[in-house]
Amino acid sequence: MNNCKPNKDFMRNIVNIVVSEYSGKISSNVVEDIKKRLGYAEAKYKFSIYGGNPLKIIDYLKSEDWNDLVSYVKSIHVEDLLKSILERLYNEYKNNCQEVSEFAKNLSESLNSNQEKKDNISFESIVNSLKLYGYQPEVMEKEVMFKDGNVSVRILLNDGSLSYTICKEGKAQNLDSIMQRTNKIKEI
Repeated sequence: MNNCKPNKDFMRNIVNIVVSEYSGKISSNVVEDIKKRLGYAEAKYKFSIYGGNPLKIIDYLKSEDWNDLVSYVKSIHVEDLLKSILERLYNEYKNNCQEVSEFAKNLSESLNSNQEKKDNISFESIVNSLKLYGYQPEVMEKEVMFKDGNVSVRILLNDGSLSYTICKEGKAQNLDSIMQRTNKIKEI
């Protein structure tokens, strides 16, 4: 017998509300990507209260699809969004679907403990963070480049440490003008 009869749908009444609360804090592309991933999961795992089985939320939260989403949000430093989803899931389901509720609570706690461990800088997290900031990074072997107006930035990742080069494009009438600008940059 299924004792899981929540009043609120995971996607419509929990995920969409939490994601909309974060929409001002993260880019619209990231919001759409997260919604798309979760929408795909709903179709695949059939956990909707509208014709599906809400207990299947647990199957999703145990899946590689969920782990991929966790990795993605960690790489762009918005893991609080997932913690908020899990906390809201716990609160909304604790009276009507305790299995899902308890699983969400435990998973949220494990996300908290994982976040306390220092993450190594990864190439993927740099690229995803730049995309979050609205840049279109060019990815090359061990380096990422992006432009902000007439400023070019090159980031290198080597053994967990970052190095960077910032260049500003411009025009000058003579070599002296270029040297003056170079000296100003050195002062920074």
